[in-house]
Amino acid sequence: MNAPQASTRRMQLLAVVAVVLVSVQCSEPASTNGGFTLPDGGGATNGSDAAGGGTDAAVTDGGDAGGSGSDISATQCVAVGDCEPGVDFTCATGQYCDPCTKTCEAERLLCDPCLNDVQCQKAKFGTACLPYTSGGTFCGLACIGDAGCPKSYSCKTVAGETSKQCMPKSASCQPLAGACKSDADCPFTTICNVDYGKCIKGCEEDESCPGDQVCSLWRCKPPCASDDVCKAQAADAVCEAEHCKIPGGCLGPAECPDQETYCDMAAHKCVPGCQADFDCKEYGKKCVAGTCQQVGCEFNWECSFGLVCDPPSGKCVTPAEPYCGVCNADDENATECGGPPAKCLKLADADGNEKGSFCAIACSDAPAGACPQGYDCTELTDQDGNSQGKICIRQCWVDPVDPSDG
Repeated sequence: MNAPQASTRRMQLLAVVAVVLVSVQCSEPASTNGGFTLPDGGGATNGSDAAGGGTDAAVTDGGDAGGSGSDISATQCVAVGDCEPGVDFTCATGQYCDPCTKTCEAERLLCDPCLNDVQCQKAKFGTACLPYTSGGTFCGLACIGDAGCPKSYSCKTVAGETSKQCMPKSASCQPLAGACKSDADCPFTTICNVDYGKCIKGCEEDESCPGDQVCSLWRCKPPCASDDVCKAQAADAVCEAEHCKIPGGCLGPAECPDQETYCDMAAHKCVPGCQADFDCKEYGKKCVAGTCQQVGCEFNWECSFGLVCDPPSGKCVTPAEPYCGVCNADDENATECGGPPAKCLKLADADGNEKGSFCAIACSDAPAGACPQGYDCTELTDQDGNSQGKICIRQCWVDPVDPSDG
């Protein structure tokens, strides 16, 4: 081999070495499962390095999930961003710095498909990317006990991992539906991860969203200002209290305001009937075998405002005493209030503004309750702190309101 040929050969070898070094810096060639197995029983074993999958899958999956699965060349694994891996403040809340491209990417949530630990939410606290024998590699969630996991997950020890991980009780993170192109293709409460064409579980509360974003239709989004913004997510969505919602959709009992409706947690829809007394949303009614029925009261708090319960009849009735009746404060006998122990008191608001004179009726010792619904039993004292008895009182100058009006 002559000198020019030898020089050319040495340059080619140096180029190969440089490519290998770049590839190793971004990833360690490894199998997609990183040696893990996760039996259906929930235990896990690790046949190799257990760093949450033990693999930076840029080598096998093109640096992002949903890739073709073909090997990526070292020339594709280059830093195109300027964030610093492992440095929190270089990316926004809810993002991580991709160690290969040095770009900020959205964190993957529990049971989201992943390629390595750093992609998963709370990775710095021990969350790992775990391959499942049932198929796929998904984010766990670092936990101490079952209380730290969602309802359908349990906290389990994973061999090779320092932290326990939340894992689905079904022993599978497989998506809930087949291929999808938009959220409309997915079951209610799930969203379409277009990178994978799979339906995955969406957010359910604002606290799970980064920064000032809110949970709108199971996606973390900026607070909405109009229905038009919401219709980009779903044709029938509306903007309520800065959240996009589907009319009639619900995630809990409080989101079904109509009387005798409840939240069907399987369909996440408000449907007629009841599962608890709360669903009746009417005093004097209880949920009996799925329907709201008028039943006898036992206590005053079961009655509407200003009424008391008559246990023998089981009915809520208007009391004979003139609670909050207008009276003459100069009458020491409080004649208009029924006489002692009732009193006629001058009342004032929090700023000291006088609001008038009203009857203060003595608290009752009846088993149904001391005062009518809407009144508090309060001890009355004189200027020296001596007790003058207990009376039923409220802001008598304020009329009761009906939230359903208007």
